[in-house]
Parts: sequence; structure tokens; C-alpha cells
Amino acid sequence: MDGTRRPGISITYCTKCHFLPRASWVAQELLHTFEDYVSGVTLIPGGGGQFDVHLGDELLFSNRIEGRFPETRELRELLAARITDAPRSRHARAEGIEGAEPGE
Repeated sequence: MDGTRRPGISITYCTKCHFLPRASWVAQELLHTFEDYVSGVTLIPGGGGQFDVHLGDELLFSNRIEGRFPETRELRELLAARITDAPRSRHARAEGIEGAEPGE
């Protein structure tokens, strides 16, 4: 990536609900796909059943709004649509195909 500023991902998770393992796993999956395109993934302890994923200040997903947890593929698609030059599929990065669509 060039010298442009890379956005950060944050995951706020409920500590009382023991959502840390899920948040850690989601962070790992997102870093695997977007490590060259983001500044990092920050895990933020929260409460109230919260599991929120942000890109910068933009809320991408909230389990309290959606009534469920996010699918990893869903988060990848949301992030890929918002991050300049990010791969459009998990395998595009490994294959060196910029902007590849899922299944290509």
C-alpha cells in the first residue's frame, strides 16, 4: 500500500457475556484478509451484550441492532466495499487478484 493513512477496525465486545473468544477469532480472520489495508484491529471491552464492529467511526455491524452475530464473510464484504484497493474475496489476496469477486 502507498503512504496513505490506513483505517482501523475495532470490535467492542461484552465481557460479562464472555464474547472475548469470538471477538479474538473475528479479529484474526479480518487481519488475515486485510492486514495490508488496515492499521490494525482493536478489541475493546464493553458490556450490555454488545458485539459491535467499526471501521474508523463507522458502525458496520451491531448484534444488538441485527439480533445476531455477524458472519465473517459478511464482515469481509462490508470492509472490502469500504477499503480502497482491498481484495474483494479472501482468496484474491493469496492469488494476487485485485478486486476479484467471490467464486472467481
